Amino acid sequence: MNKYKICLLLVMLFITSSLFALDGVFLSLGGEANGNTREGVAAGGVLTIGADINRYFSLGFKKGYSLDFKNIKTIEDVGFFRFYPLESFARETSLQNPLFVQAELGTITFFEDGKSSPSVSAGLAAGCRFIFGKNFYLEPVVRGGYPFI
Repeated sequence: MNKYKICLLLVMLFITSSLFALDGVFLSLGGEANGNTREGVAAGGVLTIGADINRYFSLGFKKGYSLDFKNIKTIEDVGFFRFYPLESFARETSLQNPLFVQAELGTITFFEDGKSSPSVSAGLAAGCRFIFGKNFYLEPVVRGGYPFI
Protein backbone atom coordinates (compact mmCIF):
# COMPACT_ATOMS: atom_id res chain seq x y z
CA MET A 1 0.00 0.00 0.00
CA ASN A 2 1.33 3.41 -0.80
CA LYS A 3 1.24 6.31 1.64
CA TYR A 4 -1.76 7.99 -0.07
CA LYS A 5 -3.94 4.92 0.36
CA ILE A 6 -2.92 4.64 4.01
CA CYS A 7 -3.74 8.33 4.60
CA LEU A 8 -7.13 7.91 2.89
CA LEU A 9 -7.88 4.85 5.02
CA LEU A 10 -7.00 6.74 8.23
CA VAL A 11 -9.21 9.70 7.24
CA MET A 12 -12.12 7.34 6.46
CA LEU A 13 -11.70 5.57 9.80
CA PHE A 14 -11.67 8.92 11.63
CA ILE A 15 -14.81 10.10 9.81
CA THR A 16 -16.54 6.77 10.45
CA SER A 17 -15.75 6.82 14.17
CA SER A 18 -16.98 10.42 14.38
CA LEU A 19 -20.22 9.55 12.56
CA PHE A 20 -21.04 6.67 14.89
CA ALA A 21 -20.88 9.09 17.81
CA LEU A 22 -23.66 11.30 16.37
CA ASP A 23 -27.37 10.60 16.79
CA GLY A 24 -29.35 10.67 13.55
CA VAL A 25 -26.38 9.85 11.33
CA PHE A 26 -26.23 6.54 9.51
CA LEU A 27 -23.42 4.75 7.73
CA SER A 28 -23.91 1.49 5.90
CA LEU A 29 -22.04 -0.90 3.70
CA GLY A 30 -24.16 -3.14 1.53
CA GLY A 31 -24.36 -5.39 -1.46
CA GLU A 32 -26.30 -4.81 -4.64
CA ALA A 33 -27.48 -6.71 -7.69
CA ASN A 34 -28.29 -4.41 -10.61
CA GLY A 35 -28.79 -4.24 -14.36
CA ASN A 36 -25.65 -2.25 -15.22
CA THR A 37 -24.61 -4.82 -17.82
CA ARG A 38 -25.46 -6.45 -21.13
CA GLU A 39 -25.05 -9.92 -19.61
CA GLY A 40 -28.07 -10.01 -17.26
CA VAL A 41 -26.99 -9.11 -13.73
CA ALA A 42 -24.10 -7.20 -12.23
CA ALA A 43 -23.12 -7.29 -8.56
CA GLY A 44 -21.28 -4.90 -6.33
CA GLY A 45 -21.14 -2.93 -3.13
CA VAL A 46 -22.57 0.35 -1.89
CA LEU A 47 -21.33 2.70 0.84
CA THR A 48 -24.07 5.01 2.17
CA ILE A 49 -23.66 7.98 4.49
CA GLY A 50 -26.70 9.95 5.57
CA ALA A 51 -28.27 12.10 8.24
CA ASP A 52 -31.82 12.45 9.49
CA ILE A 53 -33.14 16.00 9.10
CA ASN A 54 -36.15 15.16 11.27
CA ARG A 55 -38.43 12.15 11.75
CA TYR A 56 -39.79 12.47 8.19
CA PHE A 57 -36.75 13.27 6.02
CA SER A 58 -33.12 12.24 5.51
CA LEU A 59 -30.35 13.37 3.17
CA GLY A 60 -27.31 11.39 2.14
CA PHE A 61 -24.73 10.21 -0.35
CA LYS A 62 -24.10 6.79 -1.89
CA LYS A 63 -20.93 5.50 -3.53
CA GLY A 64 -21.43 2.31 -5.50
CA TYR A 65 -19.27 -0.07 -7.49
CA SER A 66 -20.44 -2.98 -9.62
CA LEU A 67 -18.97 -5.56 -11.96
CA ASP A 68 -20.76 -7.80 -14.48
CA PHE A 69 -18.13 -10.60 -14.32
CA LYS A 70 -17.15 -9.99 -17.96
CA ASN A 71 -15.94 -6.54 -18.93
CA ILE A 72 -18.28 -3.79 -17.66
CA LYS A 73 -17.52 -2.02 -14.39
CA THR A 74 -19.50 0.91 -12.98
CA ILE A 75 -18.84 3.54 -10.34
CA GLU A 76 -21.83 5.49 -9.09
CA ASP A 77 -21.89 8.71 -7.03
CA VAL A 78 -25.42 9.62 -5.99
CA GLY A 79 -27.01 12.06 -3.56
CA PHE A 80 -30.41 11.14 -2.15
CA PHE A 81 -33.40 12.68 -0.41
CA ARG A 82 -35.44 10.20 1.64
CA PHE A 83 -39.04 10.52 2.87
CA TYR A 84 -40.71 8.30 5.50
CA PRO A 85 -44.42 8.46 4.53
CA LEU A 86 -45.82 6.50 7.49
CA GLU A 87 -43.96 8.35 10.24
CA SER A 88 -47.06 9.88 11.85
CA PHE A 89 -48.74 6.43 11.96
CA ALA A 90 -45.60 4.89 13.43
CA ARG A 91 -45.44 7.56 16.14
CA GLU A 92 -49.12 7.03 17.10
CA THR A 93 -48.70 3.25 17.35
CA SER A 94 -45.18 3.27 18.90
CA LEU A 95 -43.84 1.24 15.97
CA GLN A 96 -40.60 1.87 14.18
CA ASN A 97 -41.03 3.35 10.72
CA PRO A 98 -39.30 1.08 8.23
CA LEU A 99 -40.91 2.23 4.94
CA PHE A 100 -39.31 4.93 2.80
CA VAL A 101 -39.20 6.40 -0.68
CA GLN A 102 -36.19 8.27 -1.96
CA ALA A 103 -35.19 10.42 -4.92
CA GLU A 104 -31.64 9.99 -6.24
CA LEU A 105 -29.49 12.19 -8.49
CA GLY A 106 -25.83 11.90 -9.41
CA THR A 107 -23.41 10.40 -11.90
CA ILE A 108 -22.55 6.92 -13.05
CA THR A 109 -19.43 6.02 -15.02
CA PHE A 110 -19.24 2.87 -17.13
CA PHE A 111 -15.83 1.32 -17.80
CA GLU A 112 -15.65 -1.09 -20.74
CA ASP A 113 -12.61 -2.25 -22.70
CA GLY A 114 -10.39 0.48 -21.24
CA LYS A 115 -12.83 3.27 -22.11
CA SER A 116 -14.97 5.26 -19.69
CA SER A 117 -18.32 6.88 -20.37
CA PRO A 118 -19.89 9.05 -17.65
CA SER A 119 -23.63 9.61 -17.56
CA VAL A 120 -26.24 11.32 -15.40
CA SER A 121 -27.96 8.99 -12.96
CA ALA A 122 -31.46 9.79 -11.69
CA GLY A 123 -34.18 7.66 -10.19
CA LEU A 124 -36.59 6.75 -7.45
CA ALA A 125 -36.21 4.04 -4.84
CA ALA A 126 -38.53 2.42 -2.32
CA GLY A 127 -37.57 0.21 0.56
CA CYS A 128 -37.95 -0.71 4.17
CA ARG A 129 -35.58 -0.75 7.10
CA PHE A 130 -35.57 -3.72 9.44
CA ILE A 131 -33.84 -2.67 12.65
CA PHE A 132 -31.97 -5.25 14.74
CA GLY A 133 -30.75 -3.67 17.96
CA LYS A 134 -29.51 -0.10 18.23
CA ASN A 135 -26.83 0.06 15.53
CA PHE A 136 -27.64 -2.63 12.96
CA TYR A 137 -30.26 -2.67 10.22
CA LEU A 138 -31.09 -4.34 6.92
CA GLU A 139 -32.59 -2.32 4.04
CA PRO A 140 -33.91 -4.14 0.98
CA VAL A 141 -34.41 -1.48 -1.73
CA VAL A 142 -35.90 -1.53 -5.21
CA ARG A 143 -34.96 1.33 -7.51
CA GLY A 144 -35.66 2.40 -11.04
CA GLY A 145 -34.49 5.24 -13.24
CA TYR A 146 -31.86 6.16 -15.75
CA PRO A 147 -29.60 4.32 -16.63
CA PHE A 148 -30.42 1.50 -14.19
CA ILE A 149 -33.38 -0.66 -13.25
